[in-house]
Amino acid sequence: MRDSMQWKIAVAIAAITLASGCSNNTADDAEPTEQTDSPDSEGQQVDLPHSGAPPIDDPVQDIARFEEEPCSILGDDELAESGFPINHAEADLEASTGPRCEFEMKSSEGTRAGVFAVTLTAPDSEGLSHIYRLEESGTLELFEELDYIEGYPAVIAGQRDERHRGECDIYTGVRDANALMLQVTATSDTSPHHETPCESARELTTLAIQNLTGGV
Repeated sequence: MRDSMQWKIAVAIAAITLASGCSNNTADDAEPTEQTDSPDSEGQQVDLPHSGAPPIDDPVQDIARFEEEPCSILGDDELAESGFPINHAEADLEASTGPRCEFEMKSSEGTRAGVFAVTLTAPDSEGLSHIYRLEESGTLELFEELDYIEGYPAVIAGQRDERHRGECDIYTGVRDANALMLQVTATSDTSPHHETPCESARELTTLAIQNLTGGV
């Protein structure tokens, strides 16, 4: 199953970086209290939002601390209380898409029940606008707008529709230039999240947004 998640991450990286370019983000790349336009792959400023993506009216103000510690976006105790007990979590600050944390879910028997990953996309990925541009260009097989999650616009998207396999990715715009990417991979039919990966991804996204905004 880890191979499946690694393949999904590679696909997500390809999608995020297509036509925009992507580099590792640091806490000093953007002022936490001010939204800025995103530079494209040639370093020129790109007006955001674009491609029909909704504007982020109430951007998350302080994401720097979560960029430094992406696993802190979701706490072990709250995950267990919400039905997502984990075995362990592993951060990757050098991920091409942006700071990322992968969590291994735990079954009631204590075995592996799948994985989910949370990523704060780098500013030069153009946030939710880039996903809308991919949809506009016909790159995505799956694209569904969701009701706002905790006041933020979100979509289910993928270059392939793998929901039947227990896989679902939700992208939520937290700033015009940044998105929160939540990926669930529960391909084993013994996983409690196998049949409803997008519902699980939405629940996890809700928890993550609450923590990003200080709502819990």
